[in-house]
Amino acid sequence: MIETFIQIGIAALGAAGIMLGSSKRVVVQRTGYALGLAAQPLWFHTTLANQQWGMAFLTVCYTYAWLTGLVRAHRRLRPKTADGIRGGPLPTEPGAGSETTSADAIGGFVGSDGPAAERRPNHGSGISRLPWDPESPAALKRRYSEAVVTEVDAQSAKTSPPALQRRHVFDFENGMRLIITRGRCLQHCSRTHVYVTAGIEDGELFGASRHGYLEPPEFIGLAIGRYAELSGGRRLRFVSCTTRCAQFIENE
Repeated sequence: MIETFIQIGIAALGAAGIMLGSSKRVVVQRTGYALGLAAQPLWFHTTLANQQWGMAFLTVCYTYAWLTGLVRAHRRLRPKTADGIRGGPLPTEPGAGSETTSADAIGGFVGSDGPAAERRPNHGSGISRLPWDPESPAALKRRYSEAVVTEVDAQSAKTSPPALQRRHVFDFENGMRLIITRGRCLQHCSRTHVYVTAGIEDGELFGASRHGYLEPPEFIGLAIGRYAELSGGRRLRFVSCTTRCAQFIENE
């Protein structure tokens, strides 16, 4: 009788765990991983009682897989901090802790200077960047108008790229860098637009991206929010995203 209940438990928990674990919703995945993990003691009992050593070894592997999935799903569902980052305290110095990058693209939203420059891709076509120099939100807001008051010709060889001009570079204390310029989308276009490139240079955001707590949609939302703070409520429209940065254009 007991063995019958054990077999029913293995079948029910295992099947539910596999079906829920394959869901696209993280909260459902977490439930599936928990159910799959709950079935493992029953597997251990059956395999050891019947001296099925190969199955016992596989049960150890399955337990590790279910547990890993549960932990990862739980991390993704952690409450956000004030900056919108999921998870608890993170190493603020790049390179501290694990060297494993996030499987998501956000792991590449980083610049080229700073303490971890040797592990980060360059932003742009081989050009150098200004060192990370974070300022307070009030200081950044005061010089916002200077970045957008004049038009920038990004194709001109006579001027330095905006990434090398401090008036266009805005470094936040959490590690985000915004490069803000005003220019034309086409050479003969009569209207100018404000363009924004967002990346990660250092600080808390770098730690979050390296440890998988920061996903691309969250980073994009943070960049839009930071720009709204600088510009007095102006809104950005997301344009594109690469492993190096996210690009936006201001809504007219």
